[in-house]
Amino acid sequence: AVRLLRKHKFVKMDMPRHGCEFAGLAQSACFFAVAACHVAEYHIVPSLDPSLQTGSLNGVVTVRNGTKKPVSGSVDIVVADAAGRTVASRRVDLYCDEEDECAVPVALRVNAPLLWNDEFPNLYTVGLVLKIKGQKDQELMWRCGFRRFDLGSQRPTLNGRPVKFRGVNHLTYHPEHGLYTPEEWLRRNLTLMKKANVNAIRTHYLGPRCLADLCDELGLYLLQELPIDWGTNYIHDPAWVGPALQRIAGGILRDRHHASVMVWSVGNENMPESAAVADDGWNHLRIYDRFAKKLDPSRPTMFPPPGPANKIRGIFEVRVGDIGDTHYSFNLARDFMKSGTVTNPRAW
Repeated sequence: AVRLLRKHKFVKMDMPRHGCEFAGLAQSACFFAVAACHVAEYHIVPSLDPSLQTGSLNGVVTVRNGTKKPVSGSVDIVVADAAGRTVASRRVDLYCDEEDECAVPVALRVNAPLLWNDEFPNLYTVGLVLKIKGQKDQELMWRCGFRRFDLGSQRPTLNGRPVKFRGVNHLTYHPEHGLYTPEEWLRRNLTLMKKANVNAIRTHYLGPRCLADLCDELGLYLLQELPIDWGTNYIHDPAWVGPALQRIAGGILRDRHHASVMVWSVGNENMPESAAVADDGWNHLRIYDRFAKKLDPSRPTMFPPPGPANKIRGIFEVRVGDIGDTHYSFNLARDFMKSGTVTNPRAW
């Protein structure tokens, strides 16, 4: 049973809850138990060499030993194709001191992998097993895809070919259930979008856990928003930095193994409210951007600015992130095509 006692001020970071008064738990939640020695974290990144002929899985498994004695064991990792055939496997031995953590490096090679894109969303299954003598094996499993996304100097490419995101905003809520979006309903939703030649979605407020799974499977490029929304009045305030970093960590650690996630959007429309607080606001946004890159160096970031307001013709934002972004107006793009320069307001 869950009881809501009060609304905390940080709910303002939740755009739909703050703006539309949604309430309650919208996603599944669970408690789970692990053995005293267990996998605390893992980050294993699939990549492709420039020839697109060799796939790699490289990363680290962090094992935490909560016992009062040293332990030894192994991490087994297996990669299987869609038919269940093993295409790569490795066992890495480990030793971990009492009440300590150890980092177990993982490196596998997959020859001639089937590549992932929106038309051919080929996926592989990764299985990881921690074996420690005297305790039950801990098993983890997830899906991955091999792809190579490059921004390039002229245009973005995916697997060596120019790619265009034909996308829409996706505010993930249901007309009857609010923020709870049943998986099968969401599957129908995304399937209809695919039939309409949409190949990408940009989320607001991160979206449910199953959204990235469905985008992996159906072949939709996902620009995943880290939920720090409408921060004009708080982005400069140091009291909000901790909660914002917590949300960034939660979103990236949850979804960074998904093939469909192409870009992390560092919040949404978080321009500082005035010139007086602009330096602090932009400093915090740069901290958020660096933190996102620390948790996932393999993906580019972007910062969506607000649209035109009052007498401002538009905002083209390049101060945070790798991808310049403009909302709602092509005025600045037209200005740039004519003059070769863009004059941006210091704040909106």
